[in-house]
Amino acid sequence: MTTVTSFWTDLEEGQEPPPLVVTPEMEMEWLRNTRNTMLTETDWTQGADVPDNIKLPYQPYRQSLRDITNTYSSVDEAVFPTKP
Repeated sequence: MTTVTSFWTDLEEGQEPPPLVVTPEMEMEWLRNTRNTMLTETDWTQGADVPDNIKLPYQPYRQSLRDITNTYSSVDEAVFPTKP
């Protein structure tokens, strides 16, 4: 098993690795990846053979997901829309 400390070969015995620093860029990447996963999970709702009673409720939801990185500049502020 690989542990976090095995990546820090210059650590002294018993020394802790430095704390993980999460940058704003890393947070926004997480937001985009989460958004992309949520969009992918609902791609099926927009097929040509999907009835409007399923397709139409998902359209504003999917648009809100696409807009999330323009609407919010921080993961702490971000609110994901509710899936229909």
